[in-house]
Amino acid sequence: MEQLIETKLGWLELQQWQMIEDRLRKLEEKPAAIEESQERIEFKVDQLKFNDPVAKVVQGAQEGALQQDKAEEIEIEHRKQNVIVHGVPESNEDSPEQRIEEDTTVLAAMFHEIGADDVKLESVVRLGKRSDDPAHPRPMKIVLDSVEGKVKLLRNTKNLRLKRREVGRRCLFTKT
Repeated sequence: MEQLIETKLGWLELQQWQMIEDRLRKLEEKPAAIEESQERIEFKVDQLKFNDPVAKVVQGAQEGALQQDKAEEIEIEHRKQNVIVHGVPESNEDSPEQRIEEDTTVLAAMFHEIGADDVKLESVVRLGKRSDDPAHPRPMKIVLDSVEGKVKLLRNTKNLRLKRREVGRRCLFTKT
């Protein structure tokens, strides 16, 4: 009977060892299967990265937005030198060149009166459509040579309003 018990115990031990070995073998195989699955997933992700049309569209949109932002920043930097002048009477001349010349002369006189003789004009443009009503002159956009000139001009405009000149009472300088 003891022999029978020992035989059965030996047989049970053998079965347990075999079961433990089977489980260990399965556990050892799982990481290899997981690694293989991970490699397949990484390969698919790489394919999607390089061949995905949506990613290309998104990348193109991002590049377009960056270019648009840069263009907008350049435009804003350029506008820093602009000033809008309201209330300056329009010339009655027929030629656009003569009207621009007269506007430049009026602006030079105003600059002299407010003590901004050193501020240089790059261009003068009347905004909007020309009307026949002299009571409502079009505003002028003036482009100055520097931002410092713009600051000086806007700071000194109070001098123009303090003087009792016809143009000074109706003229208004604004930033753009």
